[in-house]
Amino acid sequence: MFPDGIKSIFPAGVHFLPKSLFGRLFLAMLSLSFCLIISTGAYFLSQAYGVLDQEANRRLLSGAGMIAAGASQFSGKDTQAFFEELFDATFGTDQGMGWLCHIYWADLQEKLPRFRAIISLRASDAAQLAPPTAEDLEDLLDVSLPDLEAGRPAFPDPMDFGGPRRFKIILMPLVDADHLLTGIVGIEADMRYLELSEWLRSTLWRSGFAALIASIAASWLIARSVARRIDLVVANLDRTAARETLSETPPDIREFELLHRGMIRLGETISAGDKRIRETTDAKMAELSFTGAAIAHEVRNPLAAVELHLGLIRRRFSPVGDDLESFLEIEEGIGRMKRLTDSFLAYSRREKPEPVRIELAEWFQHWLCERRRLGNIFEVNVFAESTALQASLKTSLVISPLAVNADPGMWRQIFDNLLNNALAARPEGLVINITAGFANDNSDRIRLTFSDNGPGLSDELEKSLFTPFASGRREGHGIGLAMVRKLVEAHHGSILHRRSDTGGVEYLIEVPGQP
Repeated sequence: MFPDGIKSIFPAGVHFLPKSLFGRLFLAMLSLSFCLIISTGAYFLSQAYGVLDQEANRRLLSGAGMIAAGASQFSGKDTQAFFEELFDATFGTDQGMGWLCHIYWADLQEKLPRFRAIISLRASDAAQLAPPTAEDLEDLLDVSLPDLEAGRPAFPDPMDFGGPRRFKIILMPLVDADHLLTGIVGIEADMRYLELSEWLRSTLWRSGFAALIASIAASWLIARSVARRIDLVVANLDRTAARETLSETPPDIREFELLHRGMIRLGETISAGDKRIRETTDAKMAELSFTGAAIAHEVRNPLAAVELHLGLIRRRFSPVGDDLESFLEIEEGIGRMKRLTDSFLAYSRREKPEPVRIELAEWFQHWLCERRRLGNIFEVNVFAESTALQASLKTSLVISPLAVNADPGMWRQIFDNLLNNALAARPEGLVINITAGFANDNSDRIRLTFSDNGPGLSDELEKSLFTPFASGRREGHGIGLAMVRKLVEAHHGSILHRRSDTGGVEYLIEVPGQP
């Protein structure tokens, strides 16, 4: 969480972390790699600079020591010639190894330091560095005198003097028998080793850039690898929800393999539960079928006798007026009881589909035309969900080339009942929308939606829809929608309902598709 002061800077809704697992893994691994590259490069550069500086000090110390040892043995008069011979004997003829600039011998026994001999060499292809002056020597002695008087060599920091005189400097003390400082031997070298340090820094930057590119690629590959396995987990969850068999090839990461095996066990548990539910449902439906047949037998026979004797009485007495109205009302009541008994008997009967392949486009075209011939007045829009193409039935029927394996009679009864309910709810101005498509990208199940622009459902009826004797109409008995659910489930499908965008009811039917 950011402090309130920082949060006030950024507008609401600004997120600095990606929302996807892939994005967060990639950002985390890239940040870690970048920090590791920077810290490793800085440590390597500092260590390389230190090693180079120590090597330069060691070489200068060795050379200055040999020059100082030779200078302490001088007893002649021509100090410059002696110093040049001493230099050649010490360093050979390679002109100071290409990095020595000035080698000098100074006398400190007088009031002011005095150069006794000096050799200047061109250390590199760069412009010649000017030799030190007496003032430069005094400046060097000001910072180095304590070490020199103690008999220790001094390494003045050239950065302390500024200007163009940026050398690597060593001052080696010359002492007499009483260990008193009598002079110094100085060596000034150009800082080519610092050029090597610059080369190392440049190389390190190039290597760091290459390592950063490699880190980006590696971070992307690792993050993508994990994200793809998460996608596989989600796909397997969808397959589990659809009661489909999971892939037997587990992911090659132990934790994902454990998760994969867990989902397989979950799928087996769900399948076992579905099997128990089907067995229980089949047992209940068998019991209901037996009960329904018994009820129908016990009710329909007396109803038939009542209807027969009522007809005989009506023909004998030929009632008119109020008496005829009473007879008609009794006949209507008997008819309702017969229809209810037949509906309940049909609902309680065990349904076993005899499926055939049904091409949805052709079937819906034929079914809608038949319903038109029955005199039903309604408008239908049928379109394919996968292509988002919509066309009125008056022009052409557009639906994706989908097929299901269904019993034609039961399939017709399903949509007849849905359309009858919609017509009963809105006899005039009814508009039906039907869509067809796959349930999702990774499923072979077909999803059909059937929606109307009717008045919708009450809250109480929504809770008990698809239940026998639950109806929003006074004369309704609720067997129709209950029969729809029973027939859909007999095809190993499912049906749900929700409020449609047009204010009516939308039914969602999912059934296995056919390739």
